[in-house]
Amino acid sequence: MYEMKGRIRYSEIGYKNELTPISLVNYFQDSSTFQSEDIGLGLEYFQKRQRAWLLSGWQIDIQRMPLLGEEVNIRTWPYGFMGFIGFRNYVMEAKDTEVLAVANAIWTWVDTAKRCPAKIEEDDVKAYPIEEKFDMEYAPRRIKLFGEGQKKEAIRIGRERIDTNGHMNNGHYICLAEEYLEKDVCFNRIRVEYKKEVKYRDKMIPVIYHTETAETIVLENEEGQVHAVIEFGQQGSV
Repeated sequence: MYEMKGRIRYSEIGYKNELTPISLVNYFQDSSTFQSEDIGLGLEYFQKRQRAWLLSGWQIDIQRMPLLGEEVNIRTWPYGFMGFIGFRNYVMEAKDTEVLAVANAIWTWVDTAKRCPAKIEEDDVKAYPIEEKFDMEYAPRRIKLFGEGQKKEAIRIGRERIDTNGHMNNGHYICLAEEYLEKDVCFNRIRVEYKKEVKYRDKMIPVIYHTETAETIVLENEEGQVHAVIEFGQQGSV
């Protein structure tokens, strides 16, 4: 298990004085990135081997968002590898060990030269201790859509959203989708299904789906291909 401590900064909170969803995602992503760096399987190793872990799906369950100045501890560990897929849990706790948020992430090991999944070799993962799967409600990986979606005006992806893999960073899909929620909509679960990478200056068309239990935003390109599905919902509703 890997642990990372932090303190909630002003730049990480929103108008409610609490951690924003993209900042929560960044804490989770950074913890697993630092674990890889610390065991010698970090960015430089990936680039030399022309490999990368790309996120296929998130499930993030939020119990409480921490406030400005709160000290937090993030724990993360892989609980399995299969073929070209890696499974990982994340937990954010308050200083008194109160569980604030938990997550399940599904990662794909990708050949960056061929732009396709690659079989995980023993050397790629032997330094990661495998631990037990966290005790949480695991929602289906696939996000279902109900009814007819409402298309919004197309948006173009700026340089500030692009990471070292040359595509939009995982957290920015959530940040972008959140813009289409009603201001006071309540949610305590975020699910994301990543389908096709978004690159700099790509044009995205948000399509909004509404049900009694969830708001779902689909990001499509101008040809109608789906790049990602982001659902803001309630725990226990799946």
